[in-house]
Amino acid sequence: MRHPPDTGPLRRSSEDRLAGGVAAGLAARTGLDVTVVRIGFVVAALFSLFGAAVYVVGWLLIPAAGADGNIAGKAVTDRRGIALAAGLVSLLVVVLIIASALHANWLNTLAWPLVICVAGITLIWRNAPPDEQVVLRRLAEPLLGLAQGSSSRRRTSILLPLRSVTGAIPENC
Repeated sequence: MRHPPDTGPLRRSSEDRLAGGVAAGLAARTGLDVTVVRIGFVVAALFSLFGAAVYVVGWLLIPAAGADGNIAGKAVTDRRGIALAAGLVSLLVVVLIIASALHANWLNTLAWPLVICVAGITLIWRNAPPDEQVVLRRLAEPLLGLAQGSSSRRRTSILLPLRSVTGAIPENC
């Protein structure tokens, strides 16, 4: 179903968003139904993670409705966030090299989109405005719930070295 497209600049929607509002913003701008745009992202993500990488880059680069700038503009000055993203990407690259040595070549098709997603989500997590951080926490709850299922002492012993190396994982994480 088509709607009349918006004529203003492309903005992420803060009202009709499920995650970052990228699909809702694109739908408003193009006049397409938001469900069609979301399905497009999901299908592209299922085949190669390309849809997820495009979504994350859009979340970084497209300003939110009513915002002066985008998250990437703030992330550029976040030295600790960039260091954390670089560290996580380096760790992911090592895992991908090991997977390649073990002949898990199917991971090669996912490598670059996965690297982009990890770096982008790290920068979004650290630099998003408070209302978007609430959305991120809601989306991350299933993963955080898995981590909280283990004992608190074990979780602290795992996060303490990461916290000391990166200096970026908050104490109450």
